[in-house]
Amino acid sequence: MEQQHLIPLPKRSASSKSVFELETDALTHCVRYLSLSDLSNFARTCKHFKSIAYSDYVWRHLFRKQWPQLESSIISGASGGMRAAYLDRHLAVQKFAFQEDVLGKQWHNGPVTAISDKLLGESSSSSGNLIASGEHDGTVCLWSLSSNIKQGQRALRTMFHGHERAIESLSVSGYNTSLLVSLSKDCKIKVWDTAASSSACSSRCVGKLSFGKSLPLGIKCFESLCYVAAGTSITAIDLRTMRKVFCANARESLHSYEVLPAKSLVGTGGYGKAMLWDVRRSGAKPEPVIEMEEHSGPVSSLHMDSYKIVTGSVKDSYCNVWDTNSGKLVNSLRAGIPHVPDILFGCSAMAVSGSRIVTTTCNDERGLVYLRDFNNATCPKPSKEDNQCTSKF
Repeated sequence: MEQQHLIPLPKRSASSKSVFELETDALTHCVRYLSLSDLSNFARTCKHFKSIAYSDYVWRHLFRKQWPQLESSIISGASGGMRAAYLDRHLAVQKFAFQEDVLGKQWHNGPVTAISDKLLGESSSSSGNLIASGEHDGTVCLWSLSSNIKQGQRALRTMFHGHERAIESLSVSGYNTSLLVSLSKDCKIKVWDTAASSSACSSRCVGKLSFGKSLPLGIKCFESLCYVAAGTSITAIDLRTMRKVFCANARESLHSYEVLPAKSLVGTGGYGKAMLWDVRRSGAKPEPVIEMEEHSGPVSSLHMDSYKIVTGSVKDSYCNVWDTNSGKLVNSLRAGIPHVPDILFGCSAMAVSGSRIVTTTCNDERGLVYLRDFNNATCPKPSKEDNQCTSKF
């Protein structure tokens, strides 16, 4: 019989202590640096740890860290203890249960036409509280969302000038969240370095590009690429070099577009059909890899994920679901309530998340929002083909 060798446990020195042997003050000082989830787990360990985790000393530290400007006023009226004061404040904040409080109360000089899709500098704790807005006169504004701004202080941090027409779209770069990309009505692209220390706002423009007289639709940034939809085409720009790396011409006006970076796919919605483009096939004149023709009007709503493509039109009563890999039609969903006569017409808007889809339809007098969740569905849609769909990629 093979002899087993047991590894002896290391001997504890006489001066070392376990966590249960630590003095209460020392343990309490360490516990206050735990996150809320870790603190909750710590409190479940035993009664001694629970008494420490629920102590006012720990929750006063958490309150001071989250709301330093309110510490003195809350502590003086915290009759139920600091833990109760923290939890009450947390619930009230999440429910918006306060009088409306506008940071800075700074008015724009004109109509606001765009707002950035993400916060600027989210990877940096120092500048992760900035949001950008675009005005009708072409001005780009940076606003602070910091909770440390006191009533009456200016939330406006800086303004960028350089566009001659109204701002159509704003997007934050994926590879550097301090870079802001702006698209104006005259189809000009500008890239702004919002973290630059220069006092001259014009010098913060680190890149620019023009798309002629095309009608702009929007921009979306993923990693180092910026996808620009304008006129009849969608173009991918490398923000590091400001060079065009892909351009797909649909040869008709675009009504919607979507990007699926995980599969290097771009979708465009035209009149009566949607098209799918493979960014990796960047020839001189790339052709769509899939054309989805089941609509009688402009494809104004388009969703893409790794499993499906959903298209909708304001002129159709149905939203169509397609297989992302093969382009085969999987299902057609009524924009309104199934089995009810068409008193409303067309898909005016659509939102898709996982197994859920929300569609809206309306006429001149009334509207309808309809939610479907296929997570617990039990009746499969019969397939028109016996063989499995073949991927086109």
